[in-house]
Amino acid sequence: MPDPAAEPHPPDREPRCPRCRYDLQGEVDTWTDDCPIEGRCSECGYEFRWGDLLHPRLGRVHGFYDHAEGSKRDLLWAWRTGAWIAWPPLFWRRVGLHHLGSSRLAIVWLARLLVPLWIAAQLVFIAHSCVGEFWHHVVYATWSTQPLQYAPLDVIGRALAQPVFGVMGLGSGRLGWYWPPSQSWPAPVSAGLAFALGATVVLGVAPTTRRRARVRLTHVARAAIYSIAWLVPLAVVRLVERLVDLAIVPSAIGPGWSIGPWADVQAWLNAYWWPVGIPIIAWQAWWWWVTLRRGWRVSGSTSVWVGLSVVGVLAAACAVVRHHAVATWFTP
Repeated sequence: MPDPAAEPHPPDREPRCPRCRYDLQGEVDTWTDDCPIEGRCSECGYEFRWGDLLHPRLGRVHGFYDHAEGSKRDLLWAWRTGAWIAWPPLFWRRVGLHHLGSSRLAIVWLARLLVPLWIAAQLVFIAHSCVGEFWHHVVYATWSTQPLQYAPLDVIGRALAQPVFGVMGLGSGRLGWYWPPSQSWPAPVSAGLAFALGATVVLGVAPTTRRRARVRLTHVARAAIYSIAWLVPLAVVRLVERLVDLAIVPSAIGPGWSIGPWADVQAWLNAYWWPVGIPIIAWQAWWWWVTLRRGWRVSGSTSVWVGLSVVGVLAAACAVVRHHAVATWFTP
């Protein structure tokens, strides 16, 4: 009886190029005795290891979010993956195209980090508003007889709206919602998102760059989602700032108090966007450079990178100009 351990294991999936999805079954059928260690796609020239391609489950990456199992590991590996993405050469040294799943997993990864931070920040915002009104009208009742500046439902509505909708004060404790909400974001966020959108359009839509890169739209979408990972540290900073905001309410409150210093910080970022916006744009350009050269190994990656960077910078510049124009228009 033959030894089952000596029997060849069937592949986990049909052999296709990780970059362009070209069917490699014809090359597999030419094998007679042994499987070669390395291969090369005859369509796009991408080089790979046959073991990674035929049995990807054998090469699961410890710490990569797509390969996490269990809720505790899910959260831990989400942050670990984010740390790898912050240094693009490290990410692409540990993760290959054959490790990547659908773009849906990248969206889930980003939401896994941003949504809890957003919920925590908005809860602190509501607590700050309530504590502020308490100190203003109860502790310092002799200072003012003004009514509540922010009614409870307005505060909760404002917390739920941002950043999906913009919020504008209408007076008498009333708030109005508007969309699109770009004016409620700091200028560096608008510039960074515009750069990401411009770069993605060049890679995903422009036919010249698509033919030269020969990369599937799934990979473009995943890389675009990873390119806005800088939103996570900004969300952490916002949460920390609102916690500090809540802690200093008793000492900062006065007869005419406001929601908190976040509005002042946002005003500073809108006026002086470049100390934060330029590093965000520079990091995104670096991410795409490393992705094209090391991750996707695209032939002629320099010209593709220059094209997407130029379009991204122009898009970011337009976003900043529009941001300041709208801010000027709303300023009385």
